[in-house]
Amino acid sequence: MLDDYQLEPRLVAALAALNRQDYPVAIAALEAIKKQYGSKSWGVTAQLHLIQAYAVVGQFPQALALCDHLAELPQAKVRDWVEKARPILQRKAELSQSLALPTALARTPILERAISGQVLRQVSPWRLWVTQMACLGVLLMGGAWVNRILIVQPLINFFSPWYNLDSWAWAMAWFLTGVLALVIGVGYPWAWAQLLRWKFSLQPLDFITLNTYSPESIKFWGRWAWSGFQPPPQLGFLPTAVPLIFSFGHWRRWVVISQGLLTALPADEIAILISAEIIQLRRGYNLLLGPMVFGRLLIYELYQTAARCGNYFAHRLEWLNRQHQDRQVDAGLMFLNRVVYGCGCGTTALAYGLVWLLEKIIAPAARVRFYFTDRATAAFTGHPNGLSQALIHLNEAMAAVVYQEREVSPLIDALSLVLPVHGAAAITYGSLQFPPQQRDWVKLTAWERQNPLKDWFSLFHSHRFLGIRLQALSIYAQKWQLKPQFDLGERPQAWTGQRQFWRQLTPVWGLFLGLFLAILVWRGGEFALRTGVIGIKFWWFANLNLMLWGWGSLGLGLGILLRINAYYPEITTPVTDPQLLKPLIESPIALPLDSVPVKLTGRLLRMRGLEHGLGQGLWLETEVGLWQLRALGWWGPFSHLWRSPFGAWGDQPIEVQGWWRRSEVPWIDVEQARCLGSPGLVFRGRAPYWATGIFGLLFLFSLYTFLITP
Repeated sequence: MLDDYQLEPRLVAALAALNRQDYPVAIAALEAIKKQYGSKSWGVTAQLHLIQAYAVVGQFPQALALCDHLAELPQAKVRDWVEKARPILQRKAELSQSLALPTALARTPILERAISGQVLRQVSPWRLWVTQMACLGVLLMGGAWVNRILIVQPLINFFSPWYNLDSWAWAMAWFLTGVLALVIGVGYPWAWAQLLRWKFSLQPLDFITLNTYSPESIKFWGRWAWSGFQPPPQLGFLPTAVPLIFSFGHWRRWVVISQGLLTALPADEIAILISAEIIQLRRGYNLLLGPMVFGRLLIYELYQTAARCGNYFAHRLEWLNRQHQDRQVDAGLMFLNRVVYGCGCGTTALAYGLVWLLEKIIAPAARVRFYFTDRATAAFTGHPNGLSQALIHLNEAMAAVVYQEREVSPLIDALSLVLPVHGAAAITYGSLQFPPQQRDWVKLTAWERQNPLKDWFSLFHSHRFLGIRLQALSIYAQKWQLKPQFDLGERPQAWTGQRQFWRQLTPVWGLFLGLFLAILVWRGGEFALRTGVIGIKFWWFANLNLMLWGWGSLGLGLGILLRINAYYPEITTPVTDPQLLKPLIESPIALPLDSVPVKLTGRLLRMRGLEHGLGQGLWLETEVGLWQLRALGWWGPFSHLWRSPFGAWGDQPIEVQGWWRRSEVPWIDVEQARCLGSPGLVFRGRAPYWATGIFGLLFLFSLYTFLITP
């Protein structure tokens, strides 16, 4: 159909107007085509685009009326498209009425830009290289340890009757780890592209198509000097509504863009984001990050495969249970299916646990590149305000897709480390809307700029805080005598909550105090040994490892115990109106320890089946936006693997009671949740009991270390 577009100039003009978000012009052109051609091919094509345009500007009655008209046409493909689109439009119409959500991304007028190629003070990227090498070193050490246990030790045991290889164990483990790292480092660009082709239908993106959406991208592309040492990247296209853009590779490079990004963002912002990805490739900011992220991606694919297999056997077990009630199924077959389903649950939990651990290890390497990338992109384009707008619109577009698809796409979770914005933070901030005011990004990001503990909370956060990035871009704009997109020049507020600061980090202070006492006791033990017979009974005090483990675990446990009551207060008068969370979300001094009791009603958004097996991907949709849920049962995160109530509550109204916490991503710690349609089914959170249990285990471990180990 793209070839046909060239024959109808008005349709080409309408599509161009849609790409630059000039919806009145696009609608007028499409209406003219519809009036002329009616139900002929051009008229049907125009009506399909009219439905999308009306939906974007919020004119859902007109879009639904066109759906009704197209549903009566004889073309089967058109009717199928209408059958899929109509429920989505109906749901968005209801949401727009009840939640007053913006149906189109607010197009803020582009402010003036500086001359492209502006110069900023040279900043050495040594911090980036040190951070990424440190993260890679941690992964290599972990890989060597795993190889030592799973591969090398069994080989040593097998050859032990003939050879004594114990002294070569670690050398063999490091050799295997090095070979594996070399293979991944060299071949991961090809393997990543093949995985995207197989799983997500990756396609090449030609310049003609890119020019249709963003002519400025072609202009920027022509400014780069390509050579054998700086080869041009291959442009890739993902046919998904999720707005994505990321890059990977070394000699063979890729910049991958999704359909959702091309349709959601204006042309100049698309060009700026593409320039940012090219800068990362040319300067090597993701040279070490790419192999690490690809290793995580492989384990994430294992997690999804195991989850899909588990979901299949879960449905099979339901069918067998119904047949078993009629005594038509052998009990042995039931047992076999339960065993296979249990293996799927275990594999899913183990794989996602590794994915979560790898994300925390790689997070500093991913976060540190954004300072250098934003700086270089602003200088290259001369448009720091445009980059600010692109980041804001990308947040809003991600939230809009979650509203539309009723779940968080696995693509956001799988590729979170290489995306320009943090997935969970984008979904939260991009969805928040406190009527009648418009979304105020200055107030929403005040916590990220001014909170005294922001650096502490960002330790394992994979992205530089959006508020800090916007503030830096505003400084660049002021340096070039441009009017900043956001007025973020305020000074940090004086914080009077020193006591809350100490209580928030009580476990950390307890751990440090325990390690300090361990060193003191160890030095005392060393002195006692020198006194001869009198101090020989205290010989075990001189064991440094013993003291560190014992006192460290005791200090950490006591720190957790001292914080439990403040972290999980009794819920007596909870906040029931989500509008009242506005001052809390905008407060720059809020902490997770504030533990605001809430009792909110909304709809549950979740992943399907075992894909939320550890409680990930649970979101509560309220009238002001989306809130992430964290629910621990008696079995902790494993409570969701088998007959979790959340598995049956997808897209249904629920009531959640718990503690709202302000952190890098605001979230609700679930104390109790129930489905309004099935009041008898209740989930009860056990997070306070888990905190108490962790203290007990640490205390018992310290006693074991002090009393039994010597």
